[in-house]
Amino acid sequence: MGLTGGTRSTRGPGTKGVKTLFLVLYPLLAVLVAPLALAGANQGLRGFQLFNDPAHELGTPLWGVFSYFAILMWAASTTCCVIAWIFLTRTSRSHPLRTWFLASAVLSGALTIDDTFAIHDVVLFENRGISERRVFLIYSIPVIWYLVRFRRELLDRKDSALFMVSLLFLGSSLAIDVIHETFPFVDSIEDLLKLLGITAWLYFFFRATLDVVTQTHPVSETS
Repeated sequence: MGLTGGTRSTRGPGTKGVKTLFLVLYPLLAVLVAPLALAGANQGLRGFQLFNDPAHELGTPLWGVFSYFAILMWAASTTCCVIAWIFLTRTSRSHPLRTWFLASAVLSGALTIDDTFAIHDVVLFENRGISERRVFLIYSIPVIWYLVRFRRELLDRKDSALFMVSLLFLGSSLAIDVIHETFPFVDSIEDLLKLLGITAWLYFFFRATLDVVTQTHPVSETS
């Protein structure tokens, strides 16, 4: 027996979403790809070099494997927050956590992009010559605003200790990053602490998203 209770469906393939794919998502992809391709061309990179994965170029799939894990977990955290925000937008727009999830998605997304392209330590510091102190200041302003603005949402949760653990590991990693030139042997420790911090970050927002999706009920709109 099929999903339709034994009755064969006469409906064709579902095309809902195809219009959005071609008119919205692909154009957005083009907006992202075009400047990256231009930047790559300016650095002497050819088209195939922008698509080839590092494992293929380096000849080993394990080079930077933990960095890949970190990027995937940043992206997963962003996805969790986006799902929660969309869910609340559709079911309960007045929900007090809706704005928090949006801000968390933006922050997690920014950290994903930064970690993927090494913006803070390669693009800004090495390529643009912006001092590490100035880079730290640029990044600290939105992070501090986020922590202050959403302190209740972060600390009033039953599992807020997860977020504190994340900040502890990420902060320790950042502190080691400042002294790594003096003590080069601590580089691996820095990356390990960052990976632990991102893991706690992801688990915290995964639990927050799960709670919202399973406990929030739709609110009927009254005209």
